[in-house]
Amino acid sequence: MAVDEAHRAVAESYLIVLHHFRFLSQNGQPPRQDGLLLGTTATSRRTDEIGLGHVFDEVVFHRTLRDMIEADRLVPLRGFLWRGDADLDAIRTTIAHGEQDYDERALARAVNTPERNRIVVDATRHIALAEGRPTLVFTADVAHSDAVAACFRAAGITAASVHGELPMRERAAILEAFRSGEVDVLVNCNLLLEGVDIPKIAAVVMARPTQSALLFAQAIGRGCRKAAGKADCIVVDIVDNAKQHAASLVTLPTLFGLPPHFNLAGRAAHEAARQFEEAATLLDGGFDEQTVLRIRSPADIPRLFEEVDLLRIAGLPRRVSRLTRFAWQRLPDGTFALPARRDLRLEIAPNTLGHYEIRERPLDAPANKLAEFGDLAGAFRGADGTVFSRFQERVRLLDKAARWRREPATEKQLDVLRAPDITRDLARFLGIRDLPKGLTKGQVQILIDRVKALRRQRRV
Repeated sequence: MAVDEAHRAVAESYLIVLHHFRFLSQNGQPPRQDGLLLGTTATSRRTDEIGLGHVFDEVVFHRTLRDMIEADRLVPLRGFLWRGDADLDAIRTTIAHGEQDYDERALARAVNTPERNRIVVDATRHIALAEGRPTLVFTADVAHSDAVAACFRAAGITAASVHGELPMRERAAILEAFRSGEVDVLVNCNLLLEGVDIPKIAAVVMARPTQSALLFAQAIGRGCRKAAGKADCIVVDIVDNAKQHAASLVTLPTLFGLPPHFNLAGRAAHEAARQFEEAATLLDGGFDEQTVLRIRSPADIPRLFEEVDLLRIAGLPRRVSRLTRFAWQRLPDGTFALPARRDLRLEIAPNTLGHYEIRERPLDAPANKLAEFGDLAGAFRGADGTVFSRFQERVRLLDKAARWRREPATEKQLDVLRAPDITRDLARFLGIRDLPKGLTKGQVQILIDRVKALRRQRRV
């Protein structure tokens, strides 16, 4: 038996069905043993405190939104910020279904004004409609949806409002008009968050601010599907005055782990997130809080290397470095890598069970699993043991405390770092365009190893 939208499986209506077919125990009777219950959902977590483990035994496959974009299963999401005029700090927040968000009635009163609705129309026309993109707009409530749609029509743009208060037949007719191209902008209030498949949507406008990552992910998910002639999807965040709630406001950048106030300025979110992670993992402990607050756009990321102390370059954060004797490096995807030989590296990577696998990856070949451990400390002990048993001749070179790592870099080493291909990739991957002075042999080796590892990661 298959359960779609499986994140809802603990809802009473779902449980009635599951109990009826004996996929769950009931009245002391054990569940049936002759059937498989499969749940599928694009919403991998609930917002309340009820665990799906009450229904399902195991997560057998999981991919994040970013994973699916990077695997070319979904289109990239390009982001824009557009300033609104509502005062979000004046809106009280509530806890609904386990997540904090704005009180819907108070939010609707704040954002449903003629002035702000015109801002929504201007942003959509300037960014999305300028490229002829079929556009979906999310609003705060039904009245807001109707008012925004009317504002679009007053500006000469074909738009329709669709919501749960409309008869089913009227809703279906509006959706069909949008699919056929008779309507350019479809405005809705929470109706099209799930269960709707309109691949042609190429722009999503968030006219409704939210602190809910789940709601936001469901909304922009409507634009992620691939379609003929569709290269990407634009997401327009209408951000208002929210100094008090700046850290909790969800936008496309924050959903991908980028700092608050970050303006993608049309850049793909997954690319900017990868650049930010590569920059942060280069430094021991990453960027400090004050540094992060200065990151406002993709252009700020490489510029930060002019401000931070590059002599802090390290392979691992200190808390992880304590677990190993060797100079492992952490890659942006969470994998730890060690160049055991020129043609082979060892890896430690988490799997879907939350365990850690030790793998060996030959040059330009698939990885081979060597062992699996329940925690990271055990994985490092096992991997370090592999180095001692199989690569004894490399122990001195790989030892993170080796004296040579603290010695000043030689001109021969620096010449390698200055090679055109390394110089190009230092700038492309890590934002480093000018080498800092006073580099040690160990720091130079880490930079070279990291560039090579990132190259290989891109090819995998």
